[in-house]
Amino acid sequence: MSLYNLNRLRHFVEVVESGSFTAAAKKLGLGKAIVSHQVAKLEEELGAALLVRTTRSLQMTEAGQRFYENAAEILAQAERAVQELQQEQEIPSGLLTVTAPEDYGQCVVARALMRLRAKYPKIRVNAVFTDEKLDQLKEKIDVSIRVGWLEDSSAIARKIGSFQQYTVASPQYVEAMGPITTPMDLQDKDWIYHCKLPAGISWQSAEGEEVQFVLQNPPITVWNTLTSHACALGHGGLCLLPSFQIREDLASGRLQRVLPDWHHKEGGIYALFPNSRFRPAKTKVFVEELIKAHKEVRDVF
Repeated sequence: MSLYNLNRLRHFVEVVESGSFTAAAKKLGLGKAIVSHQVAKLEEELGAALLVRTTRSLQMTEAGQRFYENAAEILAQAERAVQELQQEQEIPSGLLTVTAPEDYGQCVVARALMRLRAKYPKIRVNAVFTDEKLDQLKEKIDVSIRVGWLEDSSAIARKIGSFQQYTVASPQYVEAMGPITTPMDLQDKDWIYHCKLPAGISWQSAEGEEVQFVLQNPPITVWNTLTSHACALGHGGLCLLPSFQIREDLASGRLQRVLPDWHHKEGGIYALFPNSRFRPAKTKVFVEELIKAHKEVRDVF
């Protein structure tokens, strides 16, 4: 028997439950001849008679009785599977796996996930905050967050928002540096260098003037912005940090922007999804919460 042909099972079960080919055909919205033909093909594939037909009655054979019980259960299971899947598409539920860089994950994504759980308790969260770019399909990731500048990818991407980069330092270090008027005055200062970012730092003034220099032998090298942030708070020197990470530090005065009239290249926040036509409800509502959470930390003076 062809494993894919559930329709023939349905036709047979409907004939049994309706009591006749005529009633079954009417319920299925098909012609009587079509239903009769499909049941006959089913018997042919099985090599067994399922029904005994007379002009006045329709009876199941012993084999037909056993087959009916199993076929009815198979169809019921298939129906339940379809209903559960449709509910998942309509009602946010199930396991949501999200990966994001550590800094953005802690500052923004975690907040969005907790709000999501409060609204949709049937969603279970698996939050993977790492600076490694994980394989979405292999790791069964629903949403991958990328921060910075999007590389080519087979995944579907949606821009969540943007962020600024600021050169910052602690007030103590800013005071120790003395007067600073141009970016070139910073070239020989103590820099906290993020080794996964380019060593060249570019600046642009409001008037469009561009300045660039390459860091030479920075005294502190780190592997992520969380460490850069901690070193800057510890008066270790200058560093380049994303606006979403230092909003509260700038507001409280723990960190200060250096040369605020000069700007660095703006970066983007992107949500990447597996390449699929359909997106489950849990993913859609998470993205909505993430956009809200990002807006709260986007604007930094």
